[in-house]
Amino acid sequence: MTGYHVRYYPDGNPSAAVTDSTSDVVHIVSGLADDVTYHFSVSAMDGCGNESAMSSEITVVMQPCDEDTDFPDVPTDFAIVPGDEFLLLSWTKVTDYDVVGYQVYMEEDGVSGGSTLLVGNVASYYVYGLQNGVDYSCQVAAVDGCGHVGGYTPLEASQPFECAANSAPPSAPSNLDARDLGVGDEVRLSWTAGSEGDLLGYTVRWGSDPSSLDGSIDAGNAVFRTIDGLVAGTTYHFAVVSRDVCGNESPLSATIAMTPTWGCACP
Repeated sequence: MTGYHVRYYPDGNPSAAVTDSTSDVVHIVSGLADDVTYHFSVSAMDGCGNESAMSSEITVVMQPCDEDTDFPDVPTDFAIVPGDEFLLLSWTKVTDYDVVGYQVYMEEDGVSGGSTLLVGNVASYYVYGLQNGVDYSCQVAAVDGCGHVGGYTPLEASQPFECAANSAPPSAPSNLDARDLGVGDEVRLSWTAGSEGDLLGYTVRWGSDPSSLDGSIDAGNAVFRTIDGLVAGTTYHFAVVSRDVCGNESPLSATIAMTPTWGCACP
């Protein structure tokens, strides 16, 4: 699997169908007309260009904003990870189909009033330029395409700190797994997330020699990553390290070997 084709057209006019391509399982279609019914369907694509049959169609009637009285749900799992002069905010996105972004509210301890910031349709956000040793309280709400701001999460307080006091590295990632995607030059990796409260993200390293992993890429805070640009038929060795908010790196995880191949009728 490499992606999807989203096909849509206005009611009664399938000849005007438009097809968008996406690698995600969520896709926002914009520029549609109010009070018009649209038909949508999706097909799947693999790395060889093979396309599945189209899914069954759904229909959506575009509702003008002056008729939309629904507000987004409250995000869940809101959490704050403090670092040196910054805070990393994260949350689980709401399932409302019309959400286009999130609004963060933050107030500083001892300072009257707070500030809000629209941060886009993301599930995490860094707030930089803060003072170490000062309490900051934050919360987040979803915003839909009509500008409705949903309910906020409860205020959570956290305090940035100086990294000079934190030199302990996180533990190495565990349960590293690799899968050949069958498209000649890609391998899919996954691993188990660490449990440290100050964990910031992961770095994937690889090479054809297990003693020299000279390839490197930042995987963010995800626990999976596709590595491309490899050579089909060559065996590669992969490992992952954890990074905390102060830049401390864990030891390498256990290495795993995988050989990318042409698993389908590609050139």
